[in-house]
Amino acid sequence: MAAIETSRFLELKGKYQYINNELIRNTWNTSWHRFGQVFPELADIGIFSRNACVFPISLNNVNYQYGLIFRKSRGNVKLAYSSTPVGLWIEIESLILPNEN
Repeated sequence: MAAIETSRFLELKGKYQYINNELIRNTWNTSWHRFGQVFPELADIGIFSRNACVFPISLNNVNYQYGLIFRKSRGNVKLAYSSTPVGLWIEIESLILPNEN
């Protein structure tokens, strides 16, 4: 999981949106603060999932502050909740099941 300051993101997007070179890639990459993997236990079994999105949420007056939509490997798309943007993710429920094909 990683985060970037909004002002820095907008600055880089405005300057370098359509330019592709190593210096710009390095500038983008070093602008992010990395927190680590969302599901570090999956790396132990060879699954590296980058299919996730964290967002602020409130649900039925319960004090959840963040939601996480994610998918591990080719499994279900799921929703989890946490009081912090970096987890511990609880009450995980499936939103979308994978196609059988």
